Amino acid sequence: MDPTDEQLRSWLTRPEDQFIERKTSSDSGDWVKTVVAFANSTPHDRCCVLYIGVRHDGSVLDMGDLDSLQRTLRQKLEAVFPKVEYTTRVLDVDSRRCLCVIVPGGRVIIGAYGSRTKNQPAFDVAGFLQDAGFRVAGGVSVGNVPEARFAWLTAHASSGPDAA
Repeated sequence: MDPTDEQLRSWLTRPEDQFIERKTSSDSGDWVKTVVAFANSTPHDRCCVLYIGVRHDGSVLDMGDLDSLQRTLRQKLEAVFPKVEYTTRVLDVDSRRCLCVIVPGGRVIIGAYGSRTKNQPAFDVAGFLQDAGFRVAGGVSVGNVPEARFAWLTAHASSGPDAA
């Protein structure tokens, strides 16, 4: 879902919930946590919006350099693994501007752990999902036995078995 500017304006003063968060530019430490939480919990048919440069009451602050703000956000999110899909949009509200970070729903992370006592590696999650007809968006193995293996799907990669 790609919200219109009108939708973004209407959601600006809506109470914060699992789909809407507001942060000031000085809250940059919480930006990544919020975007990752959105990516990991949003249904495939919804999106979430993080408004940066906005108070909790929905009032837009007088923001300066939004290009610098976007660069900082991009740098922080480049360090996130697995990669988070998002888009940004500058929203004009009553002669003031804020940054909207739009996070599409639909990412599912599936993991498996090995057994140290049985000296057994983790189940091959990505291979299993691919064999079942899913297009896996990414995967990773972490550690030695017991290792952990993770794979993730996005709504863009597959909506179910045998998706085209």
